[in-house]
Amino acid sequence: MIKKILVGAFALSTIVGVANAQDNPSWSGPYIGVSLNDNSLRERWSSDEEFSNNINSGRKSSIAASVFLGTNTVFKDQLLYGFEADLGTGTAKNYSDYVDATGEATFLGHAKLRLGYIAGRFLPYVGLGIAVGGFTHDVYPGDNNDKKEDILFGTSLTAGLEFAASDHVRLRAEYVADEFSTAGMGDDDWGDSFYAKPEINTFKIGVAYNF
Repeated sequence: MIKKILVGAFALSTIVGVANAQDNPSWSGPYIGVSLNDNSLRERWSSDEEFSNNINSGRKSSIAASVFLGTNTVFKDQLLYGFEADLGTGTAKNYSDYVDATGEATFLGHAKLRLGYIAGRFLPYVGLGIAVGGFTHDVYPGDNNDKKEDILFGTSLTAGLEFAASDHVRLRAEYVADEFSTAGMGDDDWGDSFYAKPEINTFKIGVAYNF
């Protein structure tokens, strides 16, 4: 339902903007924008005990927001490369009754290289970069001694579509897949250590101002 709402809002904004945008807008230069995100967190949990290795937590979706800024350079008329960074809120708390543990991302950010193809007012693009997130894990929730906080780094892949709604206003929809390094979650009452490997998939719609 969340993704349908975001897709519908992006489609409506694109239709409204078609009449106001010129056929060949300038895609070069710096920009800044905001996005509304559907963050989906899944974690692969494991421990020193062999029976509890590679347990998937299931996915937990939540609405988030982020700000982004970057710059683009056009070469060979229709090709584009650029650099972009963003920072936003994280995810809702994810829980597994099998492991009896929770995990959540408190913030999420990226630094990426974007490559795109200019097709008039449209810019399909892909991105490759680094993801960073603040994560909180708790084995046996309620016992504060087991709560652990980490800043994790990982890889990020992006696929998206941008639309020039006017000479300076850009609308976008994109999908981002992040995979992070493994974090220690703490120990249980028997001294066994637990670990988590987070993955976050995000669908975003955003608007930016191109200077």
